[in-house]
Amino acid sequence: MNFEGFEQIADYAWLKKGRKYWSLWAGNPFCISNYKPSLEIPKEQVIKEVKQGQAEEKQRFAEQFPDVEWECVA
Repeated sequence: MNFEGFEQIADYAWLKKGRKYWSLWAGNPFCISNYKPSLEIPKEQVIKEVKQGQAEEKQRFAEQFPDVEWECVA
């Protein structure tokens, strides 16, 4: 996946401002999904919630897949 023009806000999360909504790609080493939160939500709040969700997902992922390393992608 090419995330050119997106800001990486967490290990597996990228954000870009669109015309009507934020374009947010987030997930884990196996799967990344697209979300479209409203632009009415401030960028700082979106980032805060994504970072919290990524921390929870990292913990869940480590428990479910102990043999797979969660690597920070750049």
